[in-house]
Amino acid sequence: MELIQVEADSLTSLALAGLETLDGVDAFRLTATASAGTYSSSTGDFALSFWIGASDGFLMKVSAEGAILLSEEDGDVFGGIGLGAAAASIELRLSEFGQPVDIQAPVIVQ
Repeated sequence: MELIQVEADSLTSLALAGLETLDGVDAFRLTATASAGTYSSSTGDFALSFWIGASDGFLMKVSAEGAILLSEEDGDVFGGIGLGAAAASIELRLSEFGQPVDIQAPVIVQ
């Protein structure tokens, strides 16, 4: 996933924002800025936050906010009405590390 594969050297203003509780777990929140062009469709800077478990070092949450440009190359976004400049707000949460996961194929109805 492009959001969490960003290289640390492409971030600016990386800072420790403090210790917070996320889902009952203590986590360090780091903030940073990803410059325009860091992500393939970004047109401006992205404000990023990363929550990292204080006791285990696992990445628990990532959030990003910034400007993107949706083009026809990105696919049929919202039936074609979503082309052009847009504000994006993305949140990814990760949990239950080391727990078994039961994945089943969806039923295809024809």
